[in-house]
Amino acid sequence: MIRCTGFFRNDGQNRVPLMPNRFDFSLIIPTLNERDNIESLLAAVIEACRVRLLLPEILVADGGSSDGTVETVSARFPTEVVRVIRAASPRGLAGDVLAAAEAANCEVVAVMDADFSHPPEALPDLLAPVLAGQCDIALGSRYCRNARVSDWPWMRRLISRLGTWIALPLVGINDPLSGFFAVRRDTLLRLGGQVRGFKLALEVLARSDDCLRVREIPIHFRDRRAGRSKLGWRESLRTLGQVMELAGGSVRRASAVRFALVGLLGVGVDLAVFRGMAAAGYGIDVAYLAGFLVATVCNYLLNSRWSFRNLPGRGWRVELPVYSRYLLSCVFALIMREAVFNAFADGAGWGMTVAGLAGIAAGAGVNYIGAAFFVFPQPSQRSVPAIRWRSLALAFLLYSVALRLFTAGGIDLIPEEAYYWNYAQRLAPGYLDHPPMVAWMIAVGTALLGDTEIGVRAGVLVLWVVAGGFAFALTRQQYGRNAGIFALMLVATLPGFFGFGLLATPDAPVFAAWSGALYFLYRALVEQRERAWYGVGLFVGLGMLSKYTIVLLGPAALAYLLLARDARFWLRRPQPYLAVLLALALFSPVIYWNATHDWASFWFQGARRWSGSVEFGADELALHIMILLTPMLALVTPVLLWPQARSDARHRFAYCFTLVPLAVFVLYSMQGEPKLNWTGPLWLAFVPWLAAGIACPGFHRFQDLARGVWQAAAVCSLLLWGGLVSTSGAAWSPDRDLSLPVAWEEFAASVADLEDTWATDAHGPVRLVGMDKYFISSELAFYDPHHDSLSEVTGQHLFGADSLMWRWWAPCAAVRGRDLLLIAFEWDELVKDDLTSYVAELGPIRSREVRKNGRIVARYFYRLGHGYRGHAAHGAGDTAPLARAPITMFRDISSHLEGAG
Repeated sequence: MIRCTGFFRNDGQNRVPLMPNRFDFSLIIPTLNERDNIESLLAAVIEACRVRLLLPEILVADGGSSDGTVETVSARFPTEVVRVIRAASPRGLAGDVLAAAEAANCEVVAVMDADFSHPPEALPDLLAPVLAGQCDIALGSRYCRNARVSDWPWMRRLISRLGTWIALPLVGINDPLSGFFAVRRDTLLRLGGQVRGFKLALEVLARSDDCLRVREIPIHFRDRRAGRSKLGWRESLRTLGQVMELAGGSVRRASAVRFALVGLLGVGVDLAVFRGMAAAGYGIDVAYLAGFLVATVCNYLLNSRWSFRNLPGRGWRVELPVYSRYLLSCVFALIMREAVFNAFADGAGWGMTVAGLAGIAAGAGVNYIGAAFFVFPQPSQRSVPAIRWRSLALAFLLYSVALRLFTAGGIDLIPEEAYYWNYAQRLAPGYLDHPPMVAWMIAVGTALLGDTEIGVRAGVLVLWVVAGGFAFALTRQQYGRNAGIFALMLVATLPGFFGFGLLATPDAPVFAAWSGALYFLYRALVEQRERAWYGVGLFVGLGMLSKYTIVLLGPAALAYLLLARDARFWLRRPQPYLAVLLALALFSPVIYWNATHDWASFWFQGARRWSGSVEFGADELALHIMILLTPMLALVTPVLLWPQARSDARHRFAYCFTLVPLAVFVLYSMQGEPKLNWTGPLWLAFVPWLAAGIACPGFHRFQDLARGVWQAAAVCSLLLWGGLVSTSGAAWSPDRDLSLPVAWEEFAASVADLEDTWATDAHGPVRLVGMDKYFISSELAFYDPHHDSLSEVTGQHLFGADSLMWRWWAPCAAVRGRDLLLIAFEWDELVKDDLTSYVAELGPIRSREVRKNGRIVARYFYRLGHGYRGHAAHGAGDTAPLARAPITMFRDISSHLEGAG
């Protein structure tokens, strides 16, 4: 037997022998067949505590060892030093630890594994902050700064990391699955009899409702010294189940099977109602909607009374709100099913059956998760309000990301995206209406994935991750990790942000650059980090290569410097000015392009907008903000932005970087028409404020309002975007044009058929002319089935109208003498009086229908023009609409640009 008579603690000048009532803490070591480790571990623990003058009460909580673990402890250690608690709880390791905690005598309890993966020498450091009252729980962390993990195979590392990432939203620390922790005994015992599984610290943290003070202590985590690891896929699945239960989910194998059976029955009900109403003469849309609604009622009744059986009561007052949530879950599932089907059928070219099965599986998964977590959540008290909020935010986040991924390759390009794809086919350091970043982004994506929808949008998805990452980092820096989760959700779901992360327009790169610049501006201005200014210069420069509006961060930063007395010293330091030089250096290609093209782009985006006719547009600006943020959030934004603490640098930062750029747009709207997307990026500075108002108790006196509004905003945004991207134009009227991603590929195929017919009949090629600003020309160039439209498509500048860059991509001189096929969505575009002066002969106007999936979705008009000759009064069509600019500054601009093209 190991003798412990030399184990004393100092008490002034005396050496007091170890006595049970003088213990500093209780150490609980759960064991299951740890005979080869336990003796050495206990000796190491006793020695580590002796060195730091700590007296431990050690309790070995045995879970039913059959290898002699209990006998080894009893034979080698006296009971006054180590007590064995024969727990063998049916609730697993957590039950064993709680049984030992009930038998402990100390106010502070520590828990560690018996296999040496938790270093005994780190135990005193773990205990110190809890014993000193500096925190309520301390965890030995494998993943915080200065922590290490060694001797683990890659599979163990992967399983551990996956589990950690899954649990992070619940508690907001680096290592929520740590089994090495110290906590007050009463906190541990408050878990009661509901806890089960392996991860006891996770239970303590998750059920604390964010009320515990937590500290992570870095440790050197090693693989077990001897014996066989008990971590495997079964234990991992148990941990996953524990996490889902803590998140409030009624997730059980039996409920999933019953839910699947109910779903199959619902499919039969839906089909029967649909066929019955169609046979009775009702329209297809009415029959489809009726079948869906009847099936949801049927499924709801069966799921609430059989699959989950946890309704709090009966009666329509109780069940109507629950059914409303179930109906909403079904709508989200239907949207996801359609998005997955379109991605695989239209985007990947899979067969209809396989794509349909994939869509059904995705929809069923969404519906089950929605039902288990948000419609019929578990009625127990294991899930607390803070976790319920974070679980809802995480669900919105994951759904929006999945919807974005599946729709990126499943819907046609909108005309703006096709226009910027044409940029990428003619790479240059600048263009008339935008800087070149969007062209470079699309060029990289299509080089990797081909000239496909997903190739065009691949860079957008990457940039959204960048923007979301910086928004999360900024919010975490200001208000903590939990608020960061809500910030990421807002960046993923709000209507404007969703579009910036899906569509390949200049807004995507400027959105990412704006987010990065805000992060580094906060580090520089508020935290006063010198090196952060170089990040500011980098991201502002990249943003200027995307859209010029990012320069509004300059006045906002100056306003902050003037308002914040403790930050004004930066005006005398070189770092801000070096940041400006770095941004200008990155922007220099655009400056060069403008200098060699009579400053055309600067005039187009700057002086032209401020020197045109006066047109009041403040009402449109307000409407656009409501669309970008949803009306609910836009209307309460002034309330949420109302100053709470004027001296708080975080609040001042949000005010300056939201209100100063907004003031510029308001000023412009007093005399000009604003665009929908202009104010989108500036709301990134407001995101941390809103996220903190949702996540941090007591942050804002309007917290309940903020929480209610963001739920409604997220639901409306996802329903809006989901409806737009999943219907693929099936319900559009044939009298509409194709301004949305609706059957552009089918439209191009129809035009190509006309082109082939003309070439066959007339024995020669024809040039396609889109008779609008750039929509038709750009889409025909991208979706041309012959893959040669770059040289055969041109724009309405041939007839003296504006077509932006098409004027220089397809100059009029190259078309003279050619036959033209004029295409428009409006009859009026083809009957203008001056068309006859540009061609030798005009043919009659005809129309064609565009069909998608057997349905008419649009109608277009066309006529043939023989022998294009230009018009002398219009300079053969070569004079640009930029002639509105001062002629002394912009004469010969078209020749410059045409030569560059």
